[in-house]
Amino acid sequence: MFSIPFYRRARIAGMAAVVAAAVAVAVTPAPAGAQSSPGKAAAAWTPKPYKPRSPHDFTGIWRNTGGIGWTPGIPPGPRQNPPLTPEYQKIFDQRIKDAAEGRPSGDLTANCLPQGMPRIMTMTYPMEIIQNDTQVNIFAEWQEQTRRI
Repeated sequence: MFSIPFYRRARIAGMAAVVAAAVAVAVTPAPAGAQSSPGKAAAAWTPKPYKPRSPHDFTGIWRNTGGIGWTPGIPPGPRQNPPLTPEYQKIFDQRIKDAAEGRPSGDLTANCLPQGMPRIMTMTYPMEIIQNDTQVNIFAEWQEQTRRI
């Protein structure tokens, strides 16, 4: 026979109490006067459109619907035709070649590192911007990044 350490017994007892409380709440009927009609409940949860405080207010959920390239409708790669200087055009061409050979270079996400700006703007997951008078917060679902500006 073995002995369970105290901290584990306390943890198990605490979890059992939480489960018991949740079951009790779930099976307890609400008082007759507390129930409302489905129409009122649905109206209370209807989303209301956000009205920006100014044209510079970016508050909201943002999604990229045009794919992961910079130009909507054109897949990533050489057809994107970015306006680059000759120096960076060489770097871009080398990275396209490396990717075609199966060894991506210059792509932090290939090494599971955060993508940074402006790459985060091409993500396929939504991001939320919350803006007030003193700060802009960007919450990105891609690698759960938070940025405070």
